[in-house]
Amino acid sequence: MQWVNAIHALESVGYRVNLEVLKIAEVIEKDKSRRLPDSLEDFEERVKTFDDLTGSLDKEDPKRKEAESDRKELVNAQKAIRSRRSTFTRAIKRANEKKGSIFYHRVFADYRGRLYLTNSGLSYQGNDLQRGLIEFAQGRKVAEADWKFIWLHLANTWGLKGAWEQRVADAESMQSDVLRYAQSLVETYDEWSQAPDKWQFIRTCLEIRDLLDNPDHPSHLICELDQSTSALQHMALVMDDPKMMKQVNFGPDYTDIYQIIGDSLEFDVEVSPQHRRKIAKSALIPFGYGSGVKKIAEAYDELDLPCLMVMTYKERFHLAKQVEKKILKHLKSAGKYKNQMKKLAGELLSTGKDHFFWKTASGFEVHHYKQTEVKERERVLIGQVDGKDKYAKLVAYEPQSQ
Repeated sequence: MQWVNAIHALESVGYRVNLEVLKIAEVIEKDKSRRLPDSLEDFEERVKTFDDLTGSLDKEDPKRKEAESDRKELVNAQKAIRSRRSTFTRAIKRANEKKGSIFYHRVFADYRGRLYLTNSGLSYQGNDLQRGLIEFAQGRKVAEADWKFIWLHLANTWGLKGAWEQRVADAESMQSDVLRYAQSLVETYDEWSQAPDKWQFIRTCLEIRDLLDNPDHPSHLICELDQSTSALQHMALVMDDPKMMKQVNFGPDYTDIYQIIGDSLEFDVEVSPQHRRKIAKSALIPFGYGSGVKKIAEAYDELDLPCLMVMTYKERFHLAKQVEKKILKHLKSAGKYKNQMKKLAGELLSTGKDHFFWKTASGFEVHHYKQTEVKERERVLIGQVDGKDKYAKLVAYEPQSQ
């Protein structure tokens, strides 16, 4: 029953769109020098060049295989660019549809009892832009003692590191810059957009400006309070590893494992400490849920950090491999945990079981089924290669407004 009550409570929370963030997002969207690109330069011509080359070479020719590999990388890079752009424009479109009104989200629980909002294209469980656009419909006056949470939110979105007290102090020292950014959003974009979570960061700057101008201002800002490294903490507990427990903040001393791993990464270009931390954190989230290099690389495809956007698909994949290697180096028990869980699951599956269930400490009964791939998928005939029909999978893209 507690899950039903939780869902009712979450579905009762009203939201609205922050018009200032929407306006600056639209300004950036119209600025061709700053907006996310629509496509790789000369993409169609480059694909055709590869197609002409492969068509002229024998199937066993190494040059053909190399060309096919290069074509695949080119197509994957194009998909990543289109995905980032589609997500951005979709959020702006949804925000314009909802601006001026109060809206709510449907909530559902997965097989573990975790609660999720429906993927509407505009929710606080979405990407950075969505989180910057959305705010509580009902505002509250901020008590003097609660200011620290706003400064902490600013620190987190800017990528400051250290114990939370230190992050609050460091964020407070940024006040003059914060007010300057909020006063001149477009003119200072190239500065504040360096934040790993730039849209949430500038939204917080706007809130601080309003609260300093008027202490009675009803705040609508959503300040994220989230457990840090919880998946890694579970691994450390299960593996009974005191060293890893300290690394993931079980004790009184603060350790920023995201920054430690991020600082150990090797890049060909200069990457800020904040962006290094974001890259490491974005990998540890799918890693903690059991995923590997492929999912980490997909997460990098969606991030609009400058250092990632200039990389090719293959380079982001190699970065994902490097990050996973660093994770396993710094958190050895995490790798052992994943291997043991994989082995145990394999042993159970080998007995014919495809379904496990257990009760959590809170009483939620978890039913976990083996995932099976649906192989049937619509394909269309696109031509012939070496006298044989060639088919392609259907892919649907959301229409883009001009």
